[in-house]
Amino acid sequence: MTPAAGPVLKMDVAEVNAPTGWEHEEQLVPLEDGARKSGQRMSLSETPSFGSTVEKIAKIQSKGYGDEKLKRLDDTEIAGIPVFHLVDPGPRGYYKFTTQESFTAVYRDKVIRVLFQLDRDVSEEKRQRLVAEVLASLVWK
Repeated sequence: MTPAAGPVLKMDVAEVNAPTGWEHEEQLVPLEDGARKSGQRMSLSETPSFGSTVEKIAKIQSKGYGDEKLKRLDDTEIAGIPVFHLVDPGPRGYYKFTTQESFTAVYRDKVIRVLFQLDRDVSEEKRQRLVAEVLASLVWK
């Protein structure tokens, strides 16, 4: 897989490239760096883990918004670090117009999350390729 080569999103312990053609967002808070294109968005965020485990963080993040629980898919590894993978429950409620997919790890006492919010009109094949290219560019520092 060819890694994404768009704007670099940087945090203290990780960085990742957004897809080519996406625009880097002004970083409003030091905990998140993002990029967007045509109403779609992705971000890299970093928060202290305060000693939490991956399982505890997955349980909290999977709550989603309101009654819209996120679905946990099989855990995976990115560049040798274990991550958990969450996706939205389908096109309803908060997730009616955009998909939500995230990959989260605990690394060097930080919770690192790569979040994708993509238009539902994007084909499954294109969405999977975009996500794979971005994740292939992830570097742990």
